[in-house]
Amino acid sequence: MTTIEIRTHTALHALKAAAVNVLAARCTAGVHAKGNHGRLPLHY
Repeated sequence: MTTIEIRTHTALHALKAAAVNVLAARCTAGVHAKGNHGRLPLHY
């Protein structure tokens, strides 16, 4: 895992926590990072 992937992954986990708190999402399906792009699937 490269440095940028680690940073992306860490940022996605911060967004995941915010999404659960602010958007009242029931759960998140995890985070996926590849390079400086990432995905954060949410379930309501």
